[in-house]
Amino acid sequence: MSYSDRLPDGLRVCERGGRTWVTNFSSDRHRVAAEDVSWLVGGPTVEAFDVAVADGELVDWLSVDRTE
Repeated sequence: MSYSDRLPDGLRVCERGGRTWVTNFSSDRHRVAAEDVSWLVGGPTVEAFDVAVADGELVDWLSVDRTE
């Protein structure tokens, strides 16, 4: 994800300890797209007010879309 890309409101993505954290503080569900991701917590769909954790530093390779 380029630094110029804007994340949907309420969504935060960060790297910490060699892992990528996707935290959803909104009431919307979001889909995270990245290739060859090993999810440690959650998965590619981050539900409302939930978190997903992927193994690896993936911030530069992610894209995020709101789902219905």
